[in-house]
Amino acid sequence: MSSLNSLAAISAAPLCTRCGLCCFSLSARVTEEEVARVCKEHDIERERFALTEKEGEYAGELVINTPCPFLHGRPLEHACCRIHDQYRPRVCENYICRVAMRYKLGLIALDDALQILRIAFLQKDTRIFNWDPARKEDRELSRLGAIAIAVENLRGSMSDEMLELLLASRTTNHYQINGPLAKLELSMLFDLHDRGLHDLGIFFDEEPLKWTSEKKVFAEEVMIRVLAKIRSYLSVQAACEEDDNESNRHQPGIF
Repeated sequence: MSSLNSLAAISAAPLCTRCGLCCFSLSARVTEEEVARVCKEHDIERERFALTEKEGEYAGELVINTPCPFLHGRPLEHACCRIHDQYRPRVCENYICRVAMRYKLGLIALDDALQILRIAFLQKDTRIFNWDPARKEDRELSRLGAIAIAVENLRGSMSDEMLELLLASRTTNHYQINGPLAKLELSMLFDLHDRGLHDLGIFFDEEPLKWTSEKKVFAEEVMIRVLAKIRSYLSVQAACEEDDNESNRHQPGIF
């Protein structure tokens, strides 16, 4: 059985350092404190770095200018942030686009990810790579990504057993051991064993840290099954998106 630790095994850096579309085209909201610190530490005029939007979705809010003045290189050739290893606004540190997340989770190959991003650039359509909470695939991908990032941040700081237990009990509701999908998988799993030996209600109500070693094994098996279902769903969605983009695949490049 594969481990949840296998998540986040792929770095998004090979894609991100060749892309730069987020820094080139997305409106990123920042705070006054962040702007003041960036301008002071990196000796840049405030107006060059960020302005208050006068209209549109972020009217009245402070956003980074596009393209960001700290973006170096050309999008989809070689792109990097001049202050990547120094102080940056939190939005810059935390953002990863939906295409990069799919690549990071092993759901899409690097060349395919770059092709999708080229189409987004040619069509000037940020919706292709930016998150949309109304899109079901994005909600599922975001939840799976949250688990991957948790694994990445916690790996090495605790035992594999405790990490599995933490993820099973502390991640988003869809993946929690008491979530509906997990309950369904657990019920199916119990059908494969002696169901009379287990009280399903006690299993869900009990604090994870009080689980017996047997329950911990069940928890990990259930989470692996849940994640497998989500991976399968996302793979199908990715294939559908590839079909939708097929007509654009042979457009002449400009890079």
